[in-house]
Amino acid sequence: MAKINIIRASAGSGKTYTLTEEYLKFALREPDNFRHILAVTFTNKATAEMKNRIVRELYRLSCGQESKHLHPLLAVLGIQEAELRSRAGSVLQKILHAYSLFSVSTIDSFFQQIIRSFTREIGIQGGYTIELDTETVLDDSIDRLQAETSVNKILLRWLTDFAADKIEKGQAWSFRKDITKLGQQLFNEHFKVFSQSLSEKLADKEFMNAYQRDLTGIVKKFESTLLRLAAGGLEKIRSAGLQTEDFYQGKSGPAGYLLKTSAGDFDEPNTYVRKAAETTEGWHVKNAPRKSEIEKLCREGLMHILK
Repeated sequence: MAKINIIRASAGSGKTYTLTEEYLKFALREPDNFRHILAVTFTNKATAEMKNRIVRELYRLSCGQESKHLHPLLAVLGIQEAELRSRAGSVLQKILHAYSLFSVSTIDSFFQQIIRSFTREIGIQGGYTIELDTETVLDDSIDRLQAETSVNKILLRWLTDFAADKIEKGQAWSFRKDITKLGQQLFNEHFKVFSQSLSEKLADKEFMNAYQRDLTGIVKKFESTLLRLAAGGLEKIRSAGLQTEDFYQGKSGPAGYLLKTSAGDFDEPNTYVRKAAETTEGWHVKNAPRKSEIEKLCREGLMHILK
């Protein structure tokens, strides 16, 4: 098995210099070796720099100019300087006459080259194009998704149920914005890690129906728990003859949070509310007229309800 040579280097430490020398070691063994060498980089800029360095060093060597690569190459190849310079000229000439075979490219370009060679086998058209604008791709996909509802009854039911759920919550029935937001996760690196196993599950429509029912059940149970707790907290406040305005920050504070939650507003708690879940000082100002009553309520379970 061929030896793998791993070069670890930080930015600016001479990676391109080292890789150029590695390329030259292979290319100068035989004049046509460059046809069988693949060099891949991350960016177009790095590709251009790599190609430029290789050609420049071959030119220097072939013209008898000084090159930092000369002595390392002589030691590795075990030939005389005159022979090395002659080979450099021959390789340079062959590269310039068959530049398309000079394979230094980005990883993306390399894989596109492979895909284009097997378009028939993988079932895509030979004239396909790569679209880098994810918003355009997403908009087009959603258009096709909506068009598919005319023949896909399961999809139609999913989208109808989704729209009905939005109406039930007092929201606009149009789901395009929601699907767009969800679809953006497709381009998230975290999602790509799990995309293969997820795709298998998405193909199982019955699984998706059952999964949707489970998720809906979890959400409803969670929301009903919040409603119950918030209502219990408000009842304690009212029983003590207190109002939202008697508490710290009023509608923006802990009492206001219980009031909003009891009305079905499940926004995340702000910093005032989070503080009130940890200390009684978060429920009132320092010299509040009804400070003692508020602290008594907190000790009797109001803080526990919020927490």
